[in-house]
Amino acid sequence: MIGGADAVPELDSDELAQALMVGAVIDADGMPPADPHWTPTFDLNRSAAAAWRLKAAKVASDYTITIEGRELNRAQMIDNFLKLAKEYKSLAQPRYTTASGVLPPWRV
Repeated sequence: MIGGADAVPELDSDELAQALMVGAVIDADGMPPADPHWTPTFDLNRSAAAAWRLKAAKVASDYTITIEGRELNRAQMIDNFLKLAKEYKSLAQPRYTTASGVLPPWRV
């Protein structure tokens, strides 16, 4: 979903874990991610969108250069990463909230 963990720019294990947790959702028993009894459950499309945004952020400070007639255009790379983030976000499940902050199981 993110072009391989070692695709340039690479995301390390902490960054991958951070992206995964963005997609954390209430489990089948209605437990939110903050609950100690939560069973790890994720919206992987939301996590992939977060990973693509992280990749875009990693190259945001880079610049376009030309070496031996070949151009490395970082702006295109950022645009592509953000486009993929937008695509995956559009596939993510809608998030619902309640006054208590806990979703009823039928809304998971």
